[in-house]
Amino acid sequence: MNLPRLRAGVAALLAMALLASLWHPSLRDASGFPIALAVVPLTTAFALLLFGAATLAGATEAAAWAVLSIAGFGAFLQLIDAGTTVHYQHLRSPALFLRSAPAWVLVLIGSQFIAVLAGLVRRRQLIVDRLGARVRPWQVALLLTLLFGLSATVSRDVAAWVVELFTATVFQLVALGNLLLAGVTLPDRVAARVGAWTDRLFGAPGGPSAPDEGGLDRFAFVAAAIVFAVSAGLAVIVYQRHPHLLDEVVYLIQARTFASGRLTLPPPPVLEAFNLSLLDVARPGWYAVTQPGWSLILAAGVPFGLVWLVNPILAGLSVLALYLLLRQLYDIRTTRLATLLYCCSPWQLFLGMSFMNHTGTLLFALLAALGVIWARRTSQIRWAWLGGAALGTVSLLRQLDAMALAVPLGLWSIGLGGKRIPRLGTAGLVLGSMLVGAAVLPYNQQITGSARRVPMMEFTDSLYGKNANAYGFGADRGMGWPSDPFPGHGHRDAIVNADLNATAINVELFGWGIGSLIPVLLFFTFARRVRADRLLLVAGTGVFVAYYFNYFSGGPDFGGRYWYLMIVPLVALAARGIDAVAAVEPETSLERRGRVFWIVGLLLLTAMTGFMPWRSLDRYHHYRGMQPGLSQLALDRGFGRSLVLIRGRELPDFASAAAENPLDLNASVPVYAWDLGGAVRQRLAVAYPDRPVWIVDGPSRTGTGYQLVAGPLTSHQLAALPDSATP
Repeated sequence: MNLPRLRAGVAALLAMALLASLWHPSLRDASGFPIALAVVPLTTAFALLLFGAATLAGATEAAAWAVLSIAGFGAFLQLIDAGTTVHYQHLRSPALFLRSAPAWVLVLIGSQFIAVLAGLVRRRQLIVDRLGARVRPWQVALLLTLLFGLSATVSRDVAAWVVELFTATVFQLVALGNLLLAGVTLPDRVAARVGAWTDRLFGAPGGPSAPDEGGLDRFAFVAAAIVFAVSAGLAVIVYQRHPHLLDEVVYLIQARTFASGRLTLPPPPVLEAFNLSLLDVARPGWYAVTQPGWSLILAAGVPFGLVWLVNPILAGLSVLALYLLLRQLYDIRTTRLATLLYCCSPWQLFLGMSFMNHTGTLLFALLAALGVIWARRTSQIRWAWLGGAALGTVSLLRQLDAMALAVPLGLWSIGLGGKRIPRLGTAGLVLGSMLVGAAVLPYNQQITGSARRVPMMEFTDSLYGKNANAYGFGADRGMGWPSDPFPGHGHRDAIVNADLNATAINVELFGWGIGSLIPVLLFFTFARRVRADRLLLVAGTGVFVAYYFNYFSGGPDFGGRYWYLMIVPLVALAARGIDAVAAVEPETSLERRGRVFWIVGLLLLTAMTGFMPWRSLDRYHHYRGMQPGLSQLALDRGFGRSLVLIRGRELPDFASAAAENPLDLNASVPVYAWDLGGAVRQRLAVAYPDRPVWIVDGPSRTGTGYQLVAGPLTSHQLAALPDSATP
């Protein structure tokens, strides 16, 4: 009997059974959509398929550890409190998850703990032999200290935070030990085959100090196509082509306004019933107070009904821009490995599915950096002008990101880390950015009456008090949001904000159970610095410093999104850290690389089959209660030319409905208004006397989706209906 084939066959059958179990009602919600618990059988199924392939290759023990690593991470995710409400994720308290977690999840986690501890004891000599004497105790101590500090997000309850730090660190150490066992038990011949395959994929080691100034190749185009496809798929399946944040709703309204050839809209007939928190009414009309640049880009998708596809396209293009940039800085091996890490980053994939402006900002930031680097290499000033134009575009999307980017680009242009560009090129960089960025001035003039007054600042000053949204330190900073750590803004706020962003990135950057920043820490511990590293470190530090003086961290939406420009230095330095570790073990170089990339491959597979589905199901599907079911309800009930009153909160109930409203609130289609009762309802009855009226409960009231509770009513019936009689 061929034992490896038998093992592989049994593993495949078990995997098929687990995949079939995903349709069990206990793993589905009321609408039939999978719930977060479905991730456990999903990850285990993929792990078993990997086991079958690896055992056929003669790596049965390493494959068994890989199964335990992948399945254990899927189970561990069930112990995290993330969810669709607005809060930073935390581990549930040990007492709570022991009471609430399914028994089979706890058994899986307990089995991993026991097996890993036993395996580490049994294989301790092999681990010492594989790691070698070149790993110093101080390096291990530093990594463990940083792992501990980044393992949990800071909490207002300091005692609970300390407990969570220790608990999360234990889980991460078990995951790390599990991966170590999977790596050291990989047979030498299999490790050599993995090393040879990765050398063909990434290129043989040629030294990080040898940049490859080539262009795009098949690797880059395939990577970009995959990122586009995954982001678009997430936008359809998880995000349902529907905004989930108030910012996104306002961006859509502004984009549709621009696509119609207008800067503002006529004020609605009953302002309170149609307005949102980031919309305002002033002399020119009804308008969004957000920066106009991103909505102008989104407007390109409006005529085709494909606004939801704009960000996936930009995400794919960002892969190409990143690849071009890294080829100017590093050799082909580092470029490809960093690009792979970027493509597999849940942080960028989820932003790529959204309607937020960070993906577009990153793309133009990459183009700006490329312009400066090409100007340095060729001394052709046209590239500096194009880089300046891209930097100016960033300022139209996210002003603070442009400021953070301008400093390192300016330093690069005058010779930091290499050749300086011609003086006319430096002038082109500055003037190009100023000319494009100045496009906002006539817009400001039209909206606020002054080119120097920004709509957002005027809006927040009037609503929350002067300087509430101003940059820098001060007691008057802040809007009183629960996510703001302290009143005003000072150094303690900045430190807390830095922790919030750093721990969020440690989760979202790669979605690894050992912490996403581990390979970056390996870079600082093991890698020899080169010029390109220093350039990217300056760029990353610029983002940190710029946002240190900003009172708000960015909140828990899409990880540390205010630091998103850091993703470029982070993936590059992570790639350098991984290659540096591959040079530590005292084995032949091919086996060494194969063993390291076997572990990296396990981490990437775990993130794609575990973290990505879990985050999709547990958080971003119907995030904040936002969902597109209203349009289907209107179709099913035949609302037609009617007035639909939405009962519930601004977010999600009315904001989600507002995204479906026509620009013309007198159009012959359903018009959705926020049911505030009383005088507002009476005024709506007067404004829409000839329309049938429907009353709909929003998701915050129903706990599911939109539900029809009354209608059709005439405007007279609506006006006569007292608040207490509202269905």
